Amino acid sequence: MHQAMTQMNLQSQHVISDITGTTGLAIVDAILAGQRDAKELAALRDPRIKVGAEVIEKCLCGNSRDEHLFTLESSRKFHRFYQEQIAACEVNIERLLQQFDARVDPSRSLCRWTASGIAAQPSVAKSSAARKTSSISEPKPIS
Repeated sequence: MHQAMTQMNLQSQHVISDITGTTGLAIVDAILAGQRDAKELAALRDPRIKVGAEVIEKCLCGNSRDEHLFTLESSRKFHRFYQEQIAACEVNIERLLQQFDARVDPSRSLCRWTASGIAAQPSVAKSSAARKTSSISEPKPIS
């Protein structure tokens, strides 16, 4: 969406940091609905944006060629589609997590081994020491 707006000479990235935020999407949707008046578009800004409407208005004076509007519309449709897919994924993950939680006994942890716990295990410590010394040969006496 940023690229399409830049091609339209709408320099919104200088005043709106996130085009997918409340203000950015409101402006994009208004442009796609046919609004071209920069003053009207600037009035859509969210009150949390520190930059005034006058500055936003100056950044939204551009041209609206058909090919750029097509690109902007396509980008907005993809954005909506991705948001829907993310929401569906989150619902599915939440459902799976609830099923998973019902089968797991929280008193039994699968991660009982810690770094100090592994070193304290005699078989692990012994095999580790054996590996270190096996590569070192005994010094030969000088005759």
